[in-house]
Formats: sequence, structure tokens, C-alpha cells
Amino acid sequence: MSVPLHDYVVKWWGGLNDEQRSRVKQAAQRAGEQHDVSLAGVQVLIDTRCPVGPVGTKWDENPEYAWTWPESLRQFILDQE
Repeated sequence: MSVPLHDYVVKWWGGLNDEQRSRVKQAAQRAGEQHDVSLAGVQVLIDTRCPVGPVGTKWDENPEYAWTWPESLRQFILDQE
């Protein structure tokens, strides 16, 4: 993560309340286990206005989006106490 973007992520995390942090951490943990982000995880990033959003990929053969997020963001979240 670049330094300026990292500063935005730190500021974002600092502005979350305990319930939001818990939801974001749960989404980060699930994303690591499932190797993608659930729709609930996507929604929590959007709801909390995360400066690094999820990346959606859609193939013509599959009508549903597959969501991922940068590993550096996921790791940052998991490293928070």
C-alpha cells in the first residue's frame, strides 16, 4: 500500500466504531478463508466508506460478480487490535 493511501486507511479505521470494526474484521477473516469477499463484506466496506473498495469481476458465463479486495487492506484490518 502506498504511504498516502495507507494514511487514508488509518484515518478510516480510526473513525469506525466498535461494531463497525467488528463487522469489517469478520468480513476480512471470511475473505481469507473463502478467497473472496461475500456480498455482506462488500456492503460493510461500502457502508463504512472504506477508501479501498472491493474489486468486482464478472465473466459472461457467470451472472454473479466475484469480489476481492487487496491483500494489504485485508492484512491491515486483521492486524488491528
